[in-house]
Amino acid sequence: MITTQRSILFVRRGLTLIEMLVVLSLMAVLVVVSVSWMSHIMSRMSLDEERARWDLTAQRTLEQISYDLTNMDMIIDSQHHAARVRVENGELVVRTVQDGDSVEVRYVLDDSIGVLNRVTQDSLRDNPNSPALLGLVQSFNVIIDRPIEKASYPILRVDLVAVDGHSYTRWFLLTQEDIRQ
Repeated sequence: MITTQRSILFVRRGLTLIEMLVVLSLMAVLVVVSVSWMSHIMSRMSLDEERARWDLTAQRTLEQISYDLTNMDMIIDSQHHAARVRVENGELVVRTVQDGDSVEVRYVLDDSIGVLNRVTQDSLRDNPNSPALLGLVQSFNVIIDRPIEKASYPILRVDLVAVDGHSYTRWFLLTQEDIRQ
């Protein structure tokens, strides 16, 4: 009898098939949930990276407009009598200096593909397929607020709206000479 009691004390009990299936099914559920969660996180990161790239490019585009507006002050007005800045058919037109020469720069939105381009006569002649300034653009709005009072300054407002709805707006202070007709 002593051996039987001893053998009862040393009997090892293993996992049953049911217990093993329960553990495996719980692990499978955890794997499915974690993979689903990770794929959602990865897609969200991809969208955030795309938006950050668009934001950076939109800022650079607005800086290019600012650069052109700053360089227009270098134009000697005795050569031209037209406005330095104007809006024509939704396009921003700036007479500025590029490579030492006076040029007319147009910021044009191609609605069919949602791309904003910076176009000069030279760029059309030299490289008709020049790269776009900014893609995924839903709208490009340009407004010149002309003051009623002579002592006030005109303001150029530029709005860039992405296809996902977020936007950038920048205001530029102009002079009366910049917009004279």
